[in-house]
Amino acid sequence: MEQQQSGVGGVPGLVGLAEGMEWLVEPVSWSFDEGVLSITAGAKTDWFISPTSGARAESAPCLTFPAGSEFTLTALVSASMKSRWDAGALMVFADRENWGKIAFEKSAYQEPTIVSVVTKGVSDDCNGEVWKGQGVWLRIGKVGKGIGLYNSADGVKWRMVRVFSLGETGDLRVGFEAQSPTGQGATATFREISYRARGIADQFMGE
Repeated sequence: MEQQQSGVGGVPGLVGLAEGMEWLVEPVSWSFDEGVLSITAGAKTDWFISPTSGARAESAPCLTFPAGSEFTLTALVSASMKSRWDAGALMVFADRENWGKIAFEKSAYQEPTIVSVVTKGVSDDCNGEVWKGQGVWLRIGKVGKGIGLYNSADGVKWRMVRVFSLGETGDLRVGFEAQSPTGQGATATFREISYRARGIADQFMGE
């Protein structure tokens, strides 16, 4: 694993994030420089449990840290999108059967798209808005048992993608994922990273 800056547990020391950062899966390479996190995924990497066949993918690199009982994680996300489903994502993780992510992804229609996946034993995969920009603000926020996924063009005005619950879970982890399910690899970049140990006041508006 190539690295440029070490921190807690030998992974990037992201200012303002909690102790206990670790990789669910290690990347091909990563860097953290002047507040910008880049993660490179290898070929044929993903987190997904097929709702049709039950086939499991648990191979995409994901850097996570312990979340509070309520929290908000925000980042400006971009990704190299050479192949179908290449993406950068924010992920919330209870265990390997229960997790969710919001991704900036090259869809099956070859378009950069806001995509959300909620997994409770199997994955519920939902294509959202087709995105015209080179990057998009993404956010995960938890209030009570509800977890919201959001996107924004400017990091100020937010649109809800979906709200869901992972039920009665133990300690959650949140973090950053890169993936390349059908390709030879992809790099996701996360800028303007912000974490706070409180939820979103208006969960359905994302504000």
